[in-house]
Amino acid sequence: MKKLTKKMSLLQKLVNVILTVVIVPILIIGIMATSISKTALEEQSRNSKAALASQTADMVDQEMDRINQMFLQVSLSTAFQDVVNNLEPKKGLSNKEKAEWSMGRTKLLQVLDKEIQSITITNKFISSISLMYVTGDVIGPASTLPEGVTDVRKTLVYQKLIDSKDMTWLNSDEVDTYINSGYLTVGKAVKSFYYSDTEAVGAVKIELSYDAFQSMLSKIKVGENDSSYLIAANGNRISSLPYNEMVQGEEEPIFAEVEERAKTVDADTFTTKVNDVSTIVTYNKCDKSGFIYMILIPESEVLQGSNEIRNLIVLVGAIFSILAVLGGFFFALNMIRALKGVEKTMFLSAEGDLTVTAQTKRTDEIGKVAGSFNSMVKSLRGLISQSNEMSEEVSKTAESLSKISEATSRTASEISSAINDVAMGAGMQSEEVDRSVQVFSSLADGIGNAVSSTNVMESAAKNVKDYTVEGIQAAQVLDKKALEVISITEEVAEQISGLAKSITVINEFTEILNITSEQTELLSLNASIEAARAGEHGKGFTVVAEEIRKLAEQSSRQTKKIESLTNEILSKTKASTEFVMKANTVIKEQAESAKASAEYFDKIDMAMNELLQNIGRIMEVIHKIDQDKDSVLNSINNIAEVSEVAAAASEEVSASTQEQLSTLEELANMAVMLKNYSKNLEENLKRFKV
Repeated sequence: MKKLTKKMSLLQKLVNVILTVVIVPILIIGIMATSISKTALEEQSRNSKAALASQTADMVDQEMDRINQMFLQVSLSTAFQDVVNNLEPKKGLSNKEKAEWSMGRTKLLQVLDKEIQSITITNKFISSISLMYVTGDVIGPASTLPEGVTDVRKTLVYQKLIDSKDMTWLNSDEVDTYINSGYLTVGKAVKSFYYSDTEAVGAVKIELSYDAFQSMLSKIKVGENDSSYLIAANGNRISSLPYNEMVQGEEEPIFAEVEERAKTVDADTFTTKVNDVSTIVTYNKCDKSGFIYMILIPESEVLQGSNEIRNLIVLVGAIFSILAVLGGFFFALNMIRALKGVEKTMFLSAEGDLTVTAQTKRTDEIGKVAGSFNSMVKSLRGLISQSNEMSEEVSKTAESLSKISEATSRTASEISSAINDVAMGAGMQSEEVDRSVQVFSSLADGIGNAVSSTNVMESAAKNVKDYTVEGIQAAQVLDKKALEVISITEEVAEQISGLAKSITVINEFTEILNITSEQTELLSLNASIEAARAGEHGKGFTVVAEEIRKLAEQSSRQTKKIESLTNEILSKTKASTEFVMKANTVIKEQAESAKASAEYFDKIDMAMNELLQNIGRIMEVIHKIDQDKDSVLNSINNIAEVSEVAAAASEEVSASTQEQLSTLEELANMAVMLKNYSKNLEENLKRFKV
């Protein structure tokens, strides 16, 4: 890539830069803007559809809630209750009375039929209402039964509704087979306290108006090509299209997919293929009615705005790119013409012609470069003229310098030889002094170690002395404490003996309590016998005697427990007394041992005093030797330092002489080189034309 860039002209590079800096960012911005606008429009569309679906689902629930209230309105109507009161004739009526009852009942059914019709008219979402009683009477469209069906109670519709507690959807096959009814049917069992508190008196079936729901859906518009549907709980669909324009029995995959999704998610928006068209699908499941409201809108309609933005960005980007390329081309062409003139002048000056100048009228950076080049050429002409003159002078000076350096080099060689002999003698003297210093240093180290060891021994002896004093004091304290413990253990033994005597007294009391409880129990037995003899008059006394007997038994049990506990305490008290006596014996032996230890510590103290006196005498002698050792060692070190300084000075002088000699040789070589350089410079300067 770098090689390819180097081969490009300035014009090509400038065009590439414009393409990279202008067109590529415009394309990137266009792609990003299109992507962002597409995402924003999709999100906005999804949110608006979800909100619309939620509102529509709530509206459908409200209408279905009103329809659900119709069941209660029918069951609470006066005409309905009148019919319930006259479902069956009273027993014992004559034929004439039965005929009158039948005529009156027929009139009541007619009144109820009119009232149901008036209720139907009040709600546009209801097509018809049918009422089926447990007696088989039918009011409404269901009164016309299919051929072969004589009793409405035998239909699946009636059997399904009579046991229902809430509003129930009827499937199309159930309705069409038995009652020849419409597309959307719901029903519910109704009750009346005149008939039964627990059983239904009949069932109400309501046919919903497809046209009313279709009209409601047709008024909800999301886009030009959108379509909306209501999927009933029985699987039938209501479209925004009229009923006669729908294809009955059509099983499109999208409806099955929405019904399957609604089983787990009540509301959702997703994109899928519908008839090979990418479509945004939004649905919302109604909470109360069981309807699923669904909206379909082509994705292209939603993304139409983002496509227009994309096309506009591409057009504007193309226009600006063309303008940028054309402007850059003409600007680069003008700049390159000026640069070529400067380049030609530079080429001639590089060949040695310093009489040329760059001709340009530009005042921009190219003009400044040309002016700077002209100034540089002018300065070079003056520099080369001066260099010619100085080259001749340098050549003469180099010859003189070469002669002087040769003479100085010979003199320095003779001085260096003499100084080397002096340095060798000083070095041998320094080595002998160093060996003496090492021997006496070893002796001084031995004396120092002896001093340190003696100090350590003295410190250890003093520590032993201190420990001995502390041991004597501890032995004395131990002796005192042992005497105190002996006194305490004797007192504890006396207290335990007193406790044993008290426990013996308690045992005597418990023995008396045992005898008393046995006598009380015997007396309660005698009292029970006397009460039995007294018969009816002794019942109360019997109860008292029984309670006394129970109390005596309880006292006997508790007394035995006390006796057992006191015996156990007495046994442990005896054991404690034995342990205390043993401890007393051990403590006395310990006191005797402590007294013996104190005597041994006294003997150790006397021996340590003698040891410390001997160590003190040894320390005085060693300190005297140590002081003399330092004086001798200092003298030898001073001699060694003087020898080393002398040897070092000789070596430094020798090294300086050698360095000076080598410097003079280099100076002679440099003088020769300087002469050669001046000749070469003269030859090179002759190439320039000034």
